[in-house]
Amino acid sequence: MSVRTMKWRRPASAILVVGLLISAGYLVANSRQIMQMVRAGIGSAKPSESEHAVADGGHDHGHGDGGPVVKTTLWADKIDVFLERPYAVAGEAIAPLFHVTVMKDGSPVTEGSLTFKATGPEQSTVEVRSEKPDRPGIFIPSVTFAKPGTYRAEMIVESPQIDGGGETIELPPVIVYANADEALAAAQETPDEDAAETISFLKEQQWRAGVITTAAAQRELVERLVVPGRVIVPQGSGAVVGSPTTGKVAPPDGRGFPKVGDKVEKGQTLAFVEPSIAGAEAVQLIANHAQLQTLDADLAVKQLDIETRIRGAELDLKRARNTLERKKSLTRDGIAAGKELLTAEHEERLAQSELDGLRLVVQPYKDARERLAKVLGGMKASGDVEDHRGNMRVTLRSPIAGTIVDANVTSGELIHADRRLFHVVNLDRLWIEANVSEYDLARVQHAPGASYRLAAYPDRIVPILAGGGRLIDIGAVVDADTRTVPIRYEVPNRDGLLRVGMFADLMVETTRRQTAIAVPKEAVMDESGDVVVYLQRGGETFERRRVEVGIRDANQVEIVSGLAPGDRVATKGAYAIRLSTLSSAIPAHGHAH
Repeated sequence: MSVRTMKWRRPASAILVVGLLISAGYLVANSRQIMQMVRAGIGSAKPSESEHAVADGGHDHGHGDGGPVVKTTLWADKIDVFLERPYAVAGEAIAPLFHVTVMKDGSPVTEGSLTFKATGPEQSTVEVRSEKPDRPGIFIPSVTFAKPGTYRAEMIVESPQIDGGGETIELPPVIVYANADEALAAAQETPDEDAAETISFLKEQQWRAGVITTAAAQRELVERLVVPGRVIVPQGSGAVVGSPTTGKVAPPDGRGFPKVGDKVEKGQTLAFVEPSIAGAEAVQLIANHAQLQTLDADLAVKQLDIETRIRGAELDLKRARNTLERKKSLTRDGIAAGKELLTAEHEERLAQSELDGLRLVVQPYKDARERLAKVLGGMKASGDVEDHRGNMRVTLRSPIAGTIVDANVTSGELIHADRRLFHVVNLDRLWIEANVSEYDLARVQHAPGASYRLAAYPDRIVPILAGGGRLIDIGAVVDADTRTVPIRYEVPNRDGLLRVGMFADLMVETTRRQTAIAVPKEAVMDESGDVVVYLQRGGETFERRRVEVGIRDANQVEIVSGLAPGDRVATKGAYAIRLSTLSSAIPAHGHAH
């Protein structure tokens, strides 16, 4: 070995020794903190709730000596309370911690007051009030019980964050001990919580994550087949109004034309048309008896055509009524299916609607010919050549009661017979039509009920059969391309929410469960094939609980096993709780109050 090599190795060895000595000194000086980090990373990834009150260097809640505490979790209607307090000794002040959460949104109470009241032996009373939270969501009043014994207690929280301005909660009885030795003995007799299966998730963490919990409850559940559909106009519920002849259009006397959105009654006058006879001035043409007769003949031909159609419609109605009566008789005898009766009733209503519409259409022709006859009769008798156009005008009436959805008319405009002036639709009852896969036909044939949900109102589910609607029909022909069958329901439109052409989810009931334990669907998570919920065991502890699920009903999921009624599960913030269990090193508890 050369001298030069020896010269370099000696300083290097010295540096290595010094480094080792420094590292050893650091380990000795910080052994306590290092051991805590090791425990946090290996054995304390899920610290118990009892550690929450006494963990070294982290989480002194202001209880003074960091001694044992009594923990209580209460869920009221509007708020939930997580209370931590030392074992009470007569004559000694304690500082209980009230963690107050607004249940509707999982937020801490940040403004308002808390009043604590207790009544004990010999009617001795204690009442303290905190005018505001000491920390966001946390009230820490100072309470002293004068005498030992059992106290009945309640707390009153007043805050603008709470619906109704506040809430009163009855607390569990408070046992006050005569001395510290009795309190310590009681604490030692209290069994420790089994924290092996629990997840510690502090209130501060819950507030940041917006954790909301909901109690599992017995509900009536219905499994539904959901298929996309749309709102359409029923057959016979729409009418187009036009003029039977060319002429100048005028509004009804004393008012304007009905506008889009206006409701009209059946037979209501929508407009007048003053027929124009081309080739000469009005007065001269009216005086021309031959031309007026030609006009009368034209109206007569059109009237005859409509009356012929009326007779055909009357025969169709009679035939539909006979068919309906026959189907009723066969259905009563059990020979025909109920669907055939519904189809017969539908055909009878369509025939009646067609006849009523034709009768209204023919009336303007009768009125026009009647007025024209008066004009011709007067002209023939006296030869008077006056402006009789007012007696000749054609009245346009609405064939049905409904709403104007389209109006294309201007006062004084010359219109032709092929012009559509008004479109009237009866919006009181509409159809929802959807296409069901042929593979689901067996499930919908005898469905006990149905409902729908509009894309514009996704949180609102409207029952159909229970709400006055009915099944119109299930298609008899399977579409060759889509392999689907149309299904149509008639629904009332009492509040006017439905619009023709709207998208709607049709939900056909396929399975009904009268009573079942259910939780919101947001509470159920799939973790590597396991279906789990996060059950709240206490104010700051949760449990990952495996469950077996059944049917799903809109926003509710049936819990076949794993939960009991009243168990509270996280419906919002559950993912944050899960992430807390995946952390490799969670501090012992870093929220010092």
